[in-house]
Amino acid sequence: MKRKILTIILSLLLVFVAVGCENKTQRRKTVRFGETETNTTSSKTSSSSSTTSSNRTSSNTTRSNSTTSSSSSSTSYTITYVSGGYYLDNFPYKTFATDTISVSKIRSYYKDFNFTTQTISTLNKFLKDTATGLNSQSYDKLRQTLLQADQVPGNTSKIRLFYSHDIVNAKWDNGNTWNREHVYAKSVGDFANGDIPSQDLHHIRPTYTGVNRTRGNDPFGLVSNRNSYKVIADIGTTVSGYSNGGVFEPIDEVKGDVARIIFYTCAMYYQQYSINLLKMIASKDVQLFLKWNREDPVDEYEINRNNVAQGIQGNRNRFIDFPEYAEFIWG
Repeated sequence: MKRKILTIILSLLLVFVAVGCENKTQRRKTVRFGETETNTTSSKTSSSSSTTSSNRTSSNTTRSNSTTSSSSSSTSYTITYVSGGYYLDNFPYKTFATDTISVSKIRSYYKDFNFTTQTISTLNKFLKDTATGLNSQSYDKLRQTLLQADQVPGNTSKIRLFYSHDIVNAKWDNGNTWNREHVYAKSVGDFANGDIPSQDLHHIRPTYTGVNRTRGNDPFGLVSNRNSYKVIADIGTTVSGYSNGGVFEPIDEVKGDVARIIFYTCAMYYQQYSINLLKMIASKDVQLFLKWNREDPVDEYEINRNNVAQGIQGNRNRFIDFPEYAEFIWG
C-alpha cells in the first residue's frame, strides 16, 4: 500500500514539473484574418532593439493569415517583439502594427523599396510615386474625406479631433465645430489651400476651430509653466495643448503624432515650397521631435488612419509604419 501511494506522489510531481517547463517556453499562436495579437512572445524583455536579422528568426512567432477559417491554404508572416516595437519579416526597422490587415498593407507597400540605399531624396520619390490618388483630391473635398480618415473605428457617426482627442459628430457644419488644421503651418511653408500639401490627408487633421485659431502658425515646442497657459477645447473642458510666447505645445498623448506628421510632410515635400523641419520646432533642435516620437509611440488609431489614407491617396506615412526611421534620417 505504501509503495502504491509513493508511486502516485511521484507521478504528480512529474506532472507539475512538466507544466512549469511548458509555461517557460515561447508558444506559437495562429491568428485568423482580422484578429489582432500583440503579445507575440512569452517574455517581451528577452529581445533588445539591437537584434540582428539572424537573431530575429530564432525567436519569431509564426502567424497564419487566412481569409476564411475553412481555407486550407494560408500566407504566413513572422513578427518578433523587441524593445519598442516589432520586427516584421526582414524589414530592418521596427513597426507597431501587428494586425493582419495592416501588416499585409505594409508588406505590399514596401515590397519594392530598397531599404539599403535609402535617403530622404529616395524616400521623397517613393512617396510621390505611390501617391497616385493625391492629385484627385482638393482642400474642399477634405471636409468629407476627413470624416472617413478620422472616423472612430467601428462608429461611422463619430470622428476624433486632433490635439484634444475629443469625439464629435462626423459631419461638416461649416467650421462651427471643427476645421481643417495644417499641422505644418501653410504660411510658414509658403503654400496655399490650392497647393498639394493642403490636400494631403497625412498632413491635414480635423481640430476644434478655436484651437486651430489659437495655434495659428506657431511652431511646436515646450511651454514653461504650461498649466498657466492651457488651451481649452471649444466644447467642454478638455485641454487641447498649451500656448504662450508664439509656441504651441501639444498634450503628451499627441506629441508623437505631431512629430510623425511633420517628418512625413518634410520628406514628402522635400525641397519644395518653404518646408523645412526646423521651421516647425521653436527651439530649432530636431532632438525634441525625435524625443516626442520615442516617448509617444504609434497607437492603433494612427495605424488605422494610415491604412485609410493609403486607400484614398495611395501613399503611406513611413514614420507611422517605421517610427525609428526618423532617427536614421535626422538623428
